[in-house]
Amino acid sequence: MFDAHIPMDRRFALAAGVPLPDRADGAALFADISGFTGLMERQVERAGRQGAEEVARILSRVFDALLRELHRCGGSVIGFAGDAMTCWLDDAGPGPEGLAALRASHVGLAMQRALAELALEEPLELKVSIASGQVRRFLVGDPEHLRLDALAGAPLERMAAGDDVARPGDVVIDRETRERLGERARIEAPGRAEQGEGRARLVGLEGSFVATPWGAPPRLTESVAAPFVRAGLREHVAMDRALLGDLRLACPVFCRADGIRYEDEGAGEELDALVRWAQSTAASFGGSVHELTIGDKGTYLYLVFGAPTSFPDDPRRAVAAAAVLAASPPPGVQTQLGVSRGRVYAGICGGESRHSYAVMGAEVNVAARLMSRAAPGRVVVTERVRAHTAGTHRYSPLGEVPLRGHARPLPLHRLEGEREPRRATEVERPVGRAAELERAHGLIDQVGLGARRVCVIEGEPGVGKSLLANAVVRDAVERGFAPVVGAAESVTMSTAWRAWRPALIEIFEVRDVLRDRGALRGRVLERMDRWGGEALTARAPLLNALLPLGLEDTELTRYMSEGVRGDNTLELLLQLVEARRAREQPLLLVLDDAHWADASSWRLLERCADELERALILVITRPLDARDRAMIPGSCLELLADPSTARISLGSLDGDAGRRLIGQTLGASDVPDELVRYVEAQTQGHPFFTVELTRALRDAGLVKVNGVTRLSGPLEGADFPDSIEGVITSRIDRLAPAHQQVIKVAAVVGRRFEVQVVEAALPDGTARASSAEALARMEELQLTHPSRATSEDEAWEFRQVITQQVAYERLLFAQRRDLHRTLARFYEARHAEDLSGQYALLAHHYERAEDAQRAVDYLERAGHQALELGAFRECVRFFERAEALAGGGLDRRRYARWQFSVSRAWYRMGDLRESREAAERAVAILDRPIPSGARLVAAIAEEFARQVRHRWLPASYYDTASDEEREDLRNAVRLYMNLSEVYYLASLPGPSLYSAVRLVNVAELTGPSEVLVEAYGVVSIIAGLVGRHGWADLYARRARELAEHIDTPTARASIRHQSSLYHAAIGAFDRVREDEREASAIYRRLGDLGRLRDALGLLGTSEYLAGRDDEARRVLTELLETQRGDEAFVQKIWGAGWLGALALRRGELAEAEQFLKQSVKLLDSNTVGLMEIPVLGMLALTAHRLGEDGEARELAARTLGLIDATKGRPSGHIALDGYAAIAELYRTWGEVEKAAHAAKLLRVFAKAFPIGEPAEAIHSGLLARRAGRKRAAKKAWTRGLRAAERLGMAHERAELERLLSEV
Repeated sequence: MFDAHIPMDRRFALAAGVPLPDRADGAALFADISGFTGLMERQVERAGRQGAEEVARILSRVFDALLRELHRCGGSVIGFAGDAMTCWLDDAGPGPEGLAALRASHVGLAMQRALAELALEEPLELKVSIASGQVRRFLVGDPEHLRLDALAGAPLERMAAGDDVARPGDVVIDRETRERLGERARIEAPGRAEQGEGRARLVGLEGSFVATPWGAPPRLTESVAAPFVRAGLREHVAMDRALLGDLRLACPVFCRADGIRYEDEGAGEELDALVRWAQSTAASFGGSVHELTIGDKGTYLYLVFGAPTSFPDDPRRAVAAAAVLAASPPPGVQTQLGVSRGRVYAGICGGESRHSYAVMGAEVNVAARLMSRAAPGRVVVTERVRAHTAGTHRYSPLGEVPLRGHARPLPLHRLEGEREPRRATEVERPVGRAAELERAHGLIDQVGLGARRVCVIEGEPGVGKSLLANAVVRDAVERGFAPVVGAAESVTMSTAWRAWRPALIEIFEVRDVLRDRGALRGRVLERMDRWGGEALTARAPLLNALLPLGLEDTELTRYMSEGVRGDNTLELLLQLVEARRAREQPLLLVLDDAHWADASSWRLLERCADELERALILVITRPLDARDRAMIPGSCLELLADPSTARISLGSLDGDAGRRLIGQTLGASDVPDELVRYVEAQTQGHPFFTVELTRALRDAGLVKVNGVTRLSGPLEGADFPDSIEGVITSRIDRLAPAHQQVIKVAAVVGRRFEVQVVEAALPDGTARASSAEALARMEELQLTHPSRATSEDEAWEFRQVITQQVAYERLLFAQRRDLHRTLARFYEARHAEDLSGQYALLAHHYERAEDAQRAVDYLERAGHQALELGAFRECVRFFERAEALAGGGLDRRRYARWQFSVSRAWYRMGDLRESREAAERAVAILDRPIPSGARLVAAIAEEFARQVRHRWLPASYYDTASDEEREDLRNAVRLYMNLSEVYYLASLPGPSLYSAVRLVNVAELTGPSEVLVEAYGVVSIIAGLVGRHGWADLYARRARELAEHIDTPTARASIRHQSSLYHAAIGAFDRVREDEREASAIYRRLGDLGRLRDALGLLGTSEYLAGRDDEARRVLTELLETQRGDEAFVQKIWGAGWLGALALRRGELAEAEQFLKQSVKLLDSNTVGLMEIPVLGMLALTAHRLGEDGEARELAARTLGLIDATKGRPSGHIALDGYAAIAELYRTWGEVEKAAHAAKLLRVFAKAFPIGEPAEAIHSGLLARRAGRKRAAKKAWTRGLRAAERLGMAHERAELERLLSEV
């Protein structure tokens, strides 16, 4: 598909895997079509864009005819130069050796005949120049941009000279060709034949000639051929999309580079370095190198800005690139450049067998002429280019200069340098906010002395939040603070971390290279390496969602999934925020429009507030309503409500402040009382409304300011709007119609908008060149201003959200739909290489465009991405929106995949019920419904029987799923894994057992995977818990063997952790310690906080059960300290519950009660049956020891009811302390019947879990002693002591030794 972009001889060499020699002998041929420029102008004038397509058709016919003659004689097109092509016929090519000059001469004459035979309606002519001899052959350029073939040497210089003197219809040959042809050459009679330097006009050949064509051209693989197509065109070519001729404004740039001696051996390396440098420079400014030619006066590079991809500021980009190319070429090279701008023809140039993308037209020729006018190290531009870039660059005039091809001299200019960048409008001082500003200054002072403070600036739209915040930022920076400013937007409010993208761009200082992926990537990695070395750069791919880096996963990030990436991204961003400031420098962290921030962005703000020293955290928000609060993590809401958080609430201005604001708006010191009263009555002191209404009165001529402020007429009864919306509407109405179109399009883009985006969406009838004028007028009318909060080039924003909303509402619904669709397609094209950062934005625009299918597609992608990034609330929200849009036409299997992601998100947020319900919905579609009632028992038996069959006939089951089934089944396996755990935690052993066995059966159908390792581990645990230790060992061995086969960190850690679950239940605590320490180390390295917490929870409780209290306390404390946000409820229950158990064991009852109640609170919000028994039991025992027997009895009864509900099937070893606590309480209270019942329950527990044997022996012995049966008591305690010693349970052993000593 890319082959036709490669010279024919190069194609054969690539197919054979051999290089072309860098020195060759043969004939160079230059075929130059005359009359194309006139043809294009006539066609466009006649038919507009359709005329451009006709140009493409005509050119294709011409080149097809010429290429047939060339390829018939074994020639190759080295490169196209607009409407011309440079060809090479090698002496070693097809046909008799040494006849390249004869073949080239035959081709030149045949081309002239072929063109004449086309009989075009619009006549074109051809001139051909041929030169023979030895040349250098080079292949240069970066494959990421474009590989280019080039020829150099004396024949190329003579070929170019021949073209200069050739006339249309001529075939001019040089002296060397003429000598090689000998008597076979028929040249024009003396007097016209000699063209100087031995050149002659060839008119025919004597004798016969047999053409020797190329054979069937080989087909190259895409990877081999793609580098010969410009990067921006590869996707179009690969999809067989015809690139029809197009007329567009573009900036051609010609660069002559002197200094490479092509006779030197190292010339190829020097040329490659030059071209790569030019390609990289051009790409960094949004342009590209299109052509490379080598002539007698140096090396020529042709660059284009505006085709195939255009930007509204192409002239600025072209001039900026030219400045770099002129100022800093490679060592030993001097450059001179010309830059033009105008309408060009851009499209595929050539025929079917050989073509390339070309940009041609009169402006291209102008740029080449300007290059010849430039001195070394200088850039010369046209007046049009200067006019477009006068705001960014400085020039000196060269006067009006005559150029070939132009009837009149053209005014030219020499580039002198770059202007100072335009600064945003100075920060205005807020009127009437002295007290608020003084309070903020107090916070700045406190942080400067070492404090950490959080401040919320809150108020309705238009009350001056941003104005006050800007003043605070400016004052803080003046006092030495390092600013980190984030800003949320409504359009991207569900995109993880998006609010901090502007801050990240400032931290890395990459604003200037955002569109140059290579430069962007290099700068980011360089800074990360400087700040943290390999430990930091290994996590760089996590930033792909925030910056268009396109980094491949590293060994570390490759194994991160779901919330693991989100947790690690959070840690990475925290480090980068810290890197923003110098040592001991205070930090100012700002989150503007925080009410639109996604949950992940809130989490970063919370972490900064918790951990960064000498930091002022500024949160700017409107008053939060219920919907806002639902999207903010609970812990962040607690932070905002904390008494230590400063709150600055802005409301209406009082009368004096209102007067001063009116005066400031008018630029007057005195303001008539009548004006103040009227404005106050209309605005109720609202600052924004006050300013807008004052301007409206002034603009209408009712208020005059000329030294003295006076009214020109009565205000009461004036025809003025009485609402903010009306004021804004009246101001928008003052814009010219074309400018109104600009502001409406901007309103569709959002509160903040890029000029390029707005221009891309403007209707065809709107002059895009007027957008700059429109923006200036909109700024003059105080509707918009250059953005301070966004990171994009040439970005603006509406001064107030309500301005954007009013402008948006002025659009008809049909207009909105069309504009949203246009914007969506623009963003798709702009980010075609990587759409991952745009899913939510594209979904928004397609949803508003009423294109439900595309909106659903992007919502689906956004949902899966949010899950991957740990943005769980956003994940659920995306899929809810997708489901609502999809309606009844949603494919069931697709819906199941959504529910799978939703289930995982709810689980990570700690809502087991929602997680279970979503998982059940999904698995019912992907596999089968979860059975219940009597059917459950039969289903469990059926799955065990199936597993037996799998063991006996593995070839019939293992890895037998089809490719079509595999993805759905693997999702079902993950769902069963989730359900097995959720059911287990909810004390639903039947469904848990079914899910566990079913997941193994399904996982085996899909072949080896990490999930299958976990599945085997789950079955091993369950088998061990029910006393089937042979089965437990079998599946444990299978899990270990598969983990070794897969050999991934997650598989190794998984088998360690699951092994620990089994060993903890049977009391092998040393094995638990060994395995969980290894698993924890892997999870720490991977940054997998979720699984790390699981490992720490099991390790901490195991150390507690083993009586290693200090180590248990350390591990459980670490567990709680890893908490980020409020989503990982299970581990919080473990950490708080067993820290309470440790305090209870030490007799520190107040601390025990605090921890246990914290755990119960979590249980109340999300009941976990497995955890309720021990936590409630221990809390009951704590209440009793505190003397609160009423509460203790209530808790004990609740715990006993939960135990009875298990019907003699205890579901987890972790419940031991709950069983023991109930036994102790009822024995202590003397309730013999309940105490005996508790003893029986404890015996049942000990049979299922050996770690219960010592506790059961203690309780049975105490009951026996109370009944006067001392020998029975001693026997029970002796038995318990042996068990405690065997299990290594130090606390129970000490208690049993004490009891035995009393016998």
